[in-house]
Amino acid sequence: MKKINLLFLMATAFSMLLFSCNNGLPGEAYTIKMRMNKADTFHQNIKMDMTMKMNVPGQPVDMKMNVDAGVTFEVTDTTTTSKDLKLTYTSMHMGMDMGNKAMGAVNMDSIMDRTIGKIIGKSVILELSPTNEITQVKGFDSLMQESSNDEATRQMMEKMFSKDQMNNMFGMLFTMYPTKPVKVGETWTSKSKVNLANMDMQINIKYKLVGVKNGLADIDVDGVIDAKGDMKQNNMSIGVSMSGTQKGMLTIKMNDGYLENGSYKMDVKAEMDMAGQKIPMTIKADYYLSNK
Repeated sequence: MKKINLLFLMATAFSMLLFSCNNGLPGEAYTIKMRMNKADTFHQNIKMDMTMKMNVPGQPVDMKMNVDAGVTFEVTDTTTTSKDLKLTYTSMHMGMDMGNKAMGAVNMDSIMDRTIGKIIGKSVILELSPTNEITQVKGFDSLMQESSNDEATRQMMEKMFSKDQMNNMFGMLFTMYPTKPVKVGETWTSKSKVNLANMDMQINIKYKLVGVKNGLADIDVDGVIDAKGDMKQNNMSIGVSMSGTQKGMLTIKMNDGYLENGSYKMDVKAEMDMAGQKIPMTIKADYYLSNK
């Protein structure tokens, strides 16, 4: 009987040891984070092709928009509580097509052309929190003093360089990193908030380290979009609900943590409530990212 009990205890201990050894993914744990040393510079190019369809009774609206922007970042200051990044636009193209629908009395193409001409080569400072969230945009006033007194152009530039728009454009690329070393196959999550037409939109993203090879880490992106609130337009409050997905793949350089390339798709369904009238909307967008 003693022999049987001893064998049972040994078997139990052995099984617990095996469980503890396999309680997790095998292989090396990788540290993936942006280096952010002072004087570091890195470049990002972002292309976006977006299609929006709005089913307005008697007047359906189809809109296409594309953006191709090149940006250089320089780490100008770094402390334990914040980091400063100098953002300089090196190239920019924006286009909008609403088919045969008039875009109102203001010529948006003309405003965009004027705005783009004034921002190339100009810089602002992004202040990042310890978790790399964009908390402040500095230097916009001096940029405007050098650029334009035209009110329509100023309003567009204010939107382009606002904290919300900077988070829309670059926020995910700064906050996507895991807070601890991860193994191939391991997942982590982050929450980001972007602002669309004065409405906050929450994106819950699950990341997965797919593989590490030749100094590059491939990371799968699987995001869920959920938002419900009021959109402010021309002193009007319009109820909006949104749901959708954001899926793709990003590749990060292991030696410094900066982006190599990537792409992802956003697919959103929305509904606006205008004076009790429900207006459905779909938004589809393709994003292409690179360091060139």
